[in-house]
Amino acid sequence: LGATDSYRIGLGFNKLWTGIESSPMAGQLQFQMPVTANNGLGAWVYSENYGPQTNVQFGAAFGHSLRIGDNRLALGLSLSLLMMNEKQVTGDNPNDPVFATSAGNQMGFNAGFGAYYFGENFYAGFSIPQLLTNDFKANGTILKLKNSLAFDRLQYYLTGGYRFAVGEKIGLMPAALLEFSGKTDLGYEVMLTADYNRFLEVGAGFAAQGCLKIAAGVNITKNIGLRYQFAQHLGNDYKNFGSSHFITLWLNWGGKKVTVKTPKIVQ
Repeated sequence: LGATDSYRIGLGFNKLWTGIESSPMAGQLQFQMPVTANNGLGAWVYSENYGPQTNVQFGAAFGHSLRIGDNRLALGLSLSLLMMNEKQVTGDNPNDPVFATSAGNQMGFNAGFGAYYFGENFYAGFSIPQLLTNDFKANGTILKLKNSLAFDRLQYYLTGGYRFAVGEKIGLMPAALLEFSGKTDLGYEVMLTADYNRFLEVGAGFAAQGCLKIAAGVNITKNIGLRYQFAQHLGNDYKNFGSSHFITLWLNWGGKKVTVKTPKIVQ
């Protein structure tokens, strides 16, 4: 937001860990639009389902960009509402306290911040997608969703990439993303992507937990872009999880031609 001169709609679908029963699925619808030359607005709906739990998130964001020479710095703030439903789970042992609590229908909220500096052939970004933590606190057999600010649990993301021209129409872009906090191990992804005339791209990379990723993207028309990513864990701890699949469709109009974007890590 604030980094685009056109209207854009994005549709995404994720299917994770196909090797396990009731593997997680998620879908997302995004919309963003320019308001002035340097400001933009956006909104999204995100839904995920795994096991007995279904989460739906509604969000809105505002972005402002600054011209720095030939480059731009975009700053964004977001607010979101989380609606969660968890069905009662019954195990083989009905007296097991793990199955004695139920979250039912819950509601919470969150906020996020991001900064994105970019030019024609490079980008660099920093973000904190969730400034608050959403925890479940037990009250007897009922779980209640609580919002709180815990600095040691904030998730920070750093990302960057640079496109090198290796021919008149061929580019090569190495890119990386780091994820870190005070409570979790360092997460990372490195990706190398080749593109033809910023129209067609293929790439491969490696991520934390021994995850191999392969991606491809294409501009179907000057206003429609499609991207697919395949992920496979190679480590023994995840060998039974199977593969993951990510599909994204972008529609642009009223502005500049859509270009295939460098792959980003998907959480």
